[in-house]
Amino acid sequence: MILSEHNYNVDVLRDTVQSGYTRLNADQKVAFDTLYQAVTSGEGGVFFLEGFGGTGKTFLINLVLAKVRSEGHIALPTASSGIAATLLDGGTTAHSRFKIPIDIQSDSTCQCNIPAQGNLANLLRETDLVFWDEAPMQNKHTFEAVDRTLKDIRNDPRLFGGIVFCFCGDFHQILPVVPRGTRSQIVSACINRSPLWRHVQRLTLTINMRLLSQQISPEERLRQEEFANLILAIGEGRDINDDMIQWPLDGILPENTSRSLTNAIYPILTDPTAQYLAERAILAARNDTVDNLNAQLLASMTEQLFTSYSADTLVDEGDAETYATEYLNTINLPTLPPHQLKPKIGAPVILLRNLSQSTGMCNGTRLRVARISQRVVECEILSGKYANNMVMIPRIPLSPSSTAELPFEFRRTQFPLRLAFAMTINKAQGQTLNHVGLCLTEPVFMHGQLYVAFSRVTKAANLRIILPDTVEARQGRIKNVVYSEVFNN
Repeated sequence: MILSEHNYNVDVLRDTVQSGYTRLNADQKVAFDTLYQAVTSGEGGVFFLEGFGGTGKTFLINLVLAKVRSEGHIALPTASSGIAATLLDGGTTAHSRFKIPIDIQSDSTCQCNIPAQGNLANLLRETDLVFWDEAPMQNKHTFEAVDRTLKDIRNDPRLFGGIVFCFCGDFHQILPVVPRGTRSQIVSACINRSPLWRHVQRLTLTINMRLLSQQISPEERLRQEEFANLILAIGEGRDINDDMIQWPLDGILPENTSRSLTNAIYPILTDPTAQYLAERAILAARNDTVDNLNAQLLASMTEQLFTSYSADTLVDEGDAETYATEYLNTINLPTLPPHQLKPKIGAPVILLRNLSQSTGMCNGTRLRVARISQRVVECEILSGKYANNMVMIPRIPLSPSSTAELPFEFRRTQFPLRLAFAMTINKAQGQTLNHVGLCLTEPVFMHGQLYVAFSRVTKAANLRIILPDTVEARQGRIKNVVYSEVFNN
């Protein structure tokens, strides 16, 4: 593991740094120099790189990684989501890298499952820098568990065992999920409510590089700046009246029906190409809304339907008398594929598990079904640096990600896939699309959901919305949820 982290082409890395450093803006240069100095000094330190979408966080992270690696240091890029991890050079999910326990919501004393004499522990003893992207999504107990584990493994009382740790993210986006949690419980679970936070040095990016890098007319640039400012106002909770924001009526479909929305985002579904599917999706706040939209769009495809039935079994055979197999088949959880998975050739699907992060097969990766058989589904990756790669998805045993979801444990052997014409707003975080449909017939209910939904698309003209059939909706008023107290720390 140590050798693989040193197995980078130093000449290529140095060329990357030389060309990339000249493209950094003032904010990025401050962050770059600060992080590099922290690594070379050996003094450690904890940082938080914050910035809204388009400020160049990913570009900066990859440039710092190249600089540190080019000088023989080990740097480990991680992220809270698989999609964000694929954007980082050599990135993995934080749970995979640090072996973080899945059910850590209320445990403030646990450690990560890393044997002190194992290969991963040896790698962490040699590590100089860790990036953790999309950090605000995670419960504060995950960071505290990693801190305790690294102190123990490295025999170093400093924070994270003396490794330079840089968390990255945007508090305007979705916060940690606390099952049935209240507003105060969700805010309390955030990283900036952890005792670790008082030691964190903040590095802020404020310049929208996405706008500056585009070759567009002054008029178009002005429209995009107005759109970006409107999205930022939504994220900050500005201009809210009775939890509602005012949105221009030209962005709301006049028919205001799910059929009009699907036709606007997917006007053609006859043998759609990977590029066509990669640049569009419909987002909704609730899983049941997503399921209905996916079923509607799948029915509009003319290809033959293939049905894969799962094999559901109880972990404790003693529960078999209480819970019949037919009942297990009816369980439909968002973290599991359905009992009856019904894909068609050409349909977009989303991967539900990390199968091979080194080839882009991460939880959240969108794919296009190319071929189907009883034992394997061949798919084409839609976006990211692994776009257009063909991958094989096998049937695997899966269990609910949280034991709190059901009063018993069971396993479902199925292809780890769900249809992805539409997906939840939470699942879309980290993805950028050219055409976005937003189904808000069921309004958002979490902090940052509306901000994340709007910021998936870069042009207001490519965003189409449907709303509940209410007086407020007909006036362009949309519900927004912002926990403003999360910014006050």
